Amino acid sequence: MVKQIKHILKDEITFLVVDLFCGFGGTTLGFEKSKIAKAIAAINHDRKAIKSHWLNHPDVKHFEEDIRTLDLTELIAHVQLMQSLYPNAKLILWASLECTNHSRAKGGMSRDADSRTLAEHLIRYIEALNPDYVQIENVVEFKIWGPLKMKMIKNEFGGESCAIEIKKGKVYPVWVPDNLKLGEDFNRWCKTIDALGYRNEWTELNSANFGSYTSRNRLFGCFAKDGLPIQWPTPTHSKNGDNGLYKWKACKEVLDLEDEGESIFTRKKPLCDNTLKVIYKGAAKALKEGNEQFMFKYYGNGDNLNSINVPAGTLTTKDRFAKVCLKQIFRNYKSGFTTSVESPLGTVPTVPKAYLLSYIFNPQYRGHTITTEHPCPTIIARQDKAPLYLVKAFMTENNITDIKMRMLKVSELLTIQGFPANYKMVGSKKDQTRFIGNSVESNVVKEWAITMDKAVKQLQRI
Repeated sequence: MVKQIKHILKDEITFLVVDLFCGFGGTTLGFEKSKIAKAIAAINHDRKAIKSHWLNHPDVKHFEEDIRTLDLTELIAHVQLMQSLYPNAKLILWASLECTNHSRAKGGMSRDADSRTLAEHLIRYIEALNPDYVQIENVVEFKIWGPLKMKMIKNEFGGESCAIEIKKGKVYPVWVPDNLKLGEDFNRWCKTIDALGYRNEWTELNSANFGSYTSRNRLFGCFAKDGLPIQWPTPTHSKNGDNGLYKWKACKEVLDLEDEGESIFTRKKPLCDNTLKVIYKGAAKALKEGNEQFMFKYYGNGDNLNSINVPAGTLTTKDRFAKVCLKQIFRNYKSGFTTSVESPLGTVPTVPKAYLLSYIFNPQYRGHTITTEHPCPTIIARQDKAPLYLVKAFMTENNITDIKMRMLKVSELLTIQGFPANYKMVGSKKDQTRFIGNSVESNVVKEWAITMDKAVKQLQRI
């Protein structure tokens, strides 16, 4: 034990981190990547999530408990022990606060007032641990946290009535943010923490600007004790690679493009009309903009047809028809939309709502009229409804022989969110997708920690 402590004391650790709402480890991983910070405690109520966290970060002390009810005695003692081992390190209390009931993604659905007040419970941790920094990550809408009011809807008689929802056979009013009181609770909460000896600053950080495969945009806040610096990381990437920065990474780099999924025409459950409309619009837009030239795979021994981004090793295979494949991501949110695989993925969903779309062309047919000599396998039938007819007609016009679709794999989502491929997870596929969607993107945490480290060390040299 003595040898282990001596080894630890040799490490150059600037920050000790208590990770509230630790999930299965995005924040902890980010701090570890920085190599100047050490997560010492992690708290989460989800048994499967925190077990995953423990499997990957076994030296962190774990508390499987709701932050609202955790007895802080053991946590305080552990933090004090670690501070004695790292006397020069600053203590960070990190809180990735619950965001669902603040996010605009909730739309007009009812908000959970209790969930929105989880931030209030952070104050007892600040008072108990007296951290040097309190760092916050949440959706951008957290800054307009304010009181709720009952949602009113106009009725057929010209008046208004309260919107309702039914849960487990019981009727409840729908609660939504009061637009006349936006930000009231947020401002009061900030002032309460500042009164404990802190000052606060806030900014938005996009993961793609720091080399991530997701363009997840989040609000980050920092409460610092008087005299301590607050510094934000400088982007290394930009959407178009402007001002000497790298261009945003393409999510296709980490997708299994060989796995195209199944044809949308042979699925056991046919696609709904709205999804078919989105698929048609996405393909039409991509072809109009000329994206087909850099978003396809090529097989066969023939002309490779502008394959400027085809990976080596997939240029040729024997005894196969040549084909071109236009790739897109289909996001099944609200009305649905498609995005290019040449861009980062948007925010990783907590439920399976991201799909890989493959529009398969046959170059042999390009420039030819669809005839019996050059048939299109997808035949338009009289009974086809409007959206399906539209898709098939578009395919015929553009010599698209098939459209395939599959959900993004857990392994793909994991890499997109900044986790290593060998990261350990427990639970079902549904659990794991939820863990990834709820996690903090690790590259942003790493870059922020490195930037804060430089600021703190600069202050110590003055």
